[in-house]
Order: sequence, then structure tokens, then C-alpha cells
Amino acid sequence: MLQFAVIGGNVRARSASPHMHMAAIMRLGIDAVYSAYDVEEPQLVWFLEFARRNLDGFNVTIPLKEAVKARVDALAPEAAGSGAVNTVAVRGGRLVGHNTDVLALLKLAGDALSGRRVLVLGAGGAARAAIYAARESGASAIYVANRSPERAARLAGEFGARAVPWGSTPPDVEVVINATPVHDRAVVDLRAARHYIEFVYNPPETAMLRLARELGLGAVDGISILVEQGAEAFRIWTGVEPDRDAMRAAVLRFLGRGAGDSP
Repeated sequence: MLQFAVIGGNVRARSASPHMHMAAIMRLGIDAVYSAYDVEEPQLVWFLEFARRNLDGFNVTIPLKEAVKARVDALAPEAAGSGAVNTVAVRGGRLVGHNTDVLALLKLAGDALSGRRVLVLGAGGAARAAIYAARESGASAIYVANRSPERAARLAGEFGARAVPWGSTPPDVEVVINATPVHDRAVVDLRAARHYIEFVYNPPETAMLRLARELGLGAVDGISILVEQGAEAFRIWTGVEPDRDAMRAAVLRFLGRGAGDSP
């Protein structure tokens, strides 16, 4: 039996990933199971040794994406370039880090990012994926804002981007990406933007996503990113393309919405 998992802070209570991946596993009839482990950084070394011996792959979420990157045996190009890992494949006891957040953004929003001026909100692992995807898509300029100006400046400097104050919107910004947990208020002015990309999937419609839709912006919601990055992880682990519709329906059920409801 194949063994997969997700690790992070309090994931057993809040993560939709086990439901989403088990839906894909059941649809394909694969002999596999997907579990959730609450892991904090002091426990990470122990968990990685456990994973080498017992797992075939696992996902990584807050707050471990950067810490895992420093401890795996090898990195896929998008993980090395972004400086964060959200998916690990276990191959013969070796841990290979990937970043399927990057792959999901390139697939879902690469055209929207190409040639555009992009504002990324956040300075953690998701923000790293967003900045790297924007750069790989050929964004003409990348701005970074975070509640900690120091973290924004460090991250922007690493990628050749420009740090801007939290809550501000440079006047020429065309795409805004929310890579923070903020979901209950509008952090920046979206009226001049063309596209909005949301990482938060719970709630399915955040305050800024709702505003973006009201303004008629092109929008990528958090559930779409969750499902696509999960599908990319599933493909990396198994070599098989999963049923994304089944995965999305499982996420909606987990969030207490009908599979036919709009997110």
C-alpha cells in the first residue's frame, strides 16, 4: 500500500488535503492512503526520518515549507528557485522536494502574469512560490508587501523585486496575489488591477476575492490553486493524472458546501 500524508501546524483539524487526495485515490482504485500529521519545526527532523522509512510522499504546509527545503536530499528546479517545498517524493529513502504551488500558478495564471506588473502579499512559502511563478511567467515588475517590512525587503531583495509598504498598491499594478492567511478584509485597492489570485481556500470566497469578482477582474480562487497543486503532487508521486473534479468536490464537501455550489 502506498502511504502519503500532509504535515504542518494543526493540519489534522483544518486541512482539506486528506479528503481531496482520498477522493482521487478512491476514484482511481489505487491501493493507497493519505494521512495528516501535526508537525512543528522542532519535530521535523524526527518526521523526515520517519518519512524515509514509511512514506511514499507528503505535502508540506504552514509553517514548514522553507524548513523542509533545507533538509531534503534533492530539489526540483521550481523548489530550488522558489526557496520553498510543499511536496516531497520519497524515492528509495531519499527525499526529493518539489513546489507544486509554483506549478499550479504557472498552469492557472501564467498568461495573466506574463508581461504584467504583479503585487505579491506575504513573505512566507506561498509568497515565494508566487514571486517565482511571476518571474518565470515573464512579469514586467514584481512588488512585495508584508506586515513586517524587514521580511518584505529581504524577500524582494532575494528575487530582484521591490518591497512596498503593507496596505499600499503601486499605481501601475495589474495583478494582485494574496499569499497571506488574511481573508476577512480587503488589504489593498483592487480597482486598477486586471487580475486577482487568492491562496486562501477556507472560506472559499474571501473578502478580496468577492471584491475582485464585483469589480469584474479575472480571478483564480484558493480552491482552484489547492486542487491543482494537489493534482500535481499526486502525479509526481504516482505517475497518474487524478480526477480534479472529484478532488474539488471533496474539498467543497469538507468546507460544508455542495459540490455544485460556486466557490
